[in-house]
Amino acid sequence: MSITVSDCSIRENFRSPVTQANGDIIFGDLIFMRQHNPDGMAEKTKDGVRLTIRKNSYPLDTEDAKENQRAELLEVQKQYLKPGQPVSYSWRMRASGDVPKNKNRFMVAQFKSLYGDNESPSPLFALRVENGQYFATIEQSYGAGYKKAIPAKNGLCTEGSPATERVEGGDQLTVLFAKDEKGFATKKWSKLCAPETRVENFNPLPKLNEKWVDFKLNIQAGPKGRIEFYANGKLVARAAGPFGDLKSDVVYNKQYFKLGPYRDREDATASLEYANFYRTCDVKWAEK
Repeated sequence: MSITVSDCSIRENFRSPVTQANGDIIFGDLIFMRQHNPDGMAEKTKDGVRLTIRKNSYPLDTEDAKENQRAELLEVQKQYLKPGQPVSYSWRMRASGDVPKNKNRFMVAQFKSLYGDNESPSPLFALRVENGQYFATIEQSYGAGYKKAIPAKNGLCTEGSPATERVEGGDQLTVLFAKDEKGFATKKWSKLCAPETRVENFNPLPKLNEKWVDFKLNIQAGPKGRIEFYANGKLVARAAGPFGDLKSDVVYNKQYFKLGPYRDREDATASLEYANFYRTCDVKWAEK
């Protein structure tokens, strides 16, 4: 099914969820898949939806689920877009007091697209939490004509942007994209550079607290991809580079968005609230 720019829009205020017989919860064109979220909960709130990873997990069926916990809403399959389609997402979000302040991997929003024949690549864009602060990453392709990582010089990237190599699952470099006012000083981001990705930072991400934040993501995957990220109406960062891969294998011909916490397994409850989700293919890019 091909979706044109004119009918690409999705708007969801989480007003009227429908629970199906298999436990899936449908919010318009977004779905909370029960099997996909065995440790998760989706609850309607006054403002939107609360997505919670429960503290007490139970035996799981898949190896992946044993290692990770999630409570995610994603676009229903009929709304998936073809890789390379420019698209804009906006949403409101606030973190509860139980969002962890440690180094455990913790994502709160993701944009998924393709990397060659990898069915489950690392997200092309991810908004994350670590040590009590927001930061965001993007993924650069390498190999098949793209350059691999190069060493940083004295912890600085004179060419490209700070990055790490993904250990498994495809030819990808994870690039540091956006950070809060504390910065993000860690040895992890001071060793390698993604030579073909250029990141520009303009404003810090908001502090991690219980206030609502309005986020917006403009994104286009492809060899000459581009990304812009906003918080509370301010341009936080933008990037240009080879993002994703446009192979035409129909099995992997998809790009989509996910909201909700995703983390390495931890014995603690974690909740986030979301509201006012909107998708459009009529992208308004910032002027350079």
